[in-house]
Amino acid sequence: MKRITNVKVITTTDDMPDLSFLGEFSRKPLYRHKNEAWIPTDPDNMEHTIWFSPCNHLPHKEENWRHVSEEDKQKVIKEFGSLRKADIHYAYEDMKRLQAYENGKWQMTIITLIVTIQVSEDGTHWVTQDLVESIGGIESDSDDEYKNMIINEMKEEMKSQLKSWGFDDNEIKGIYK
Repeated sequence: MKRITNVKVITTTDDMPDLSFLGEFSRKPLYRHKNEAWIPTDPDNMEHTIWFSPCNHLPHKEENWRHVSEEDKQKVIKEFGSLRKADIHYAYEDMKRLQAYENGKWQMTIITLIVTIQVSEDGTHWVTQDLVESIGGIESDSDDEYKNMIINEMKEEMKSQLKSWGFDDNEIKGIYK
């Protein structure tokens, strides 16, 4: 005998997120490799500025735009004046995003799906087991549609765990409420 007794989704703060995809701050440019670029956080106060090295966008390279359609490139050029200026703009956007994180405006979260099952040989003595799927690196200000997509993907992954315990599709459908 087996049964699903509880299904819950929990969102917690990711206390050790990897934000390297945005870049890093430093009191001075470090130039550890040739593809590293640094921009001032306050170009109007260069004497006291903190420097930012974006992970993406800079230094500008035309080949970084190869995956973008010509039509979309033209839209970007119309908006920013050139792809190079767009890269600089996007680098500053990443800097502002990282500053907002450091100022507590948003955080990285972990979404966890926990399905509690019980299994018994005799119907009297039950073993309880929590089956867990989780994913971190979810930005707290992501929209609900994105978060629901993540939860639905975890539910699909959970299906295989439940099937390995002998649950069939009818028994599993309860996790989709």
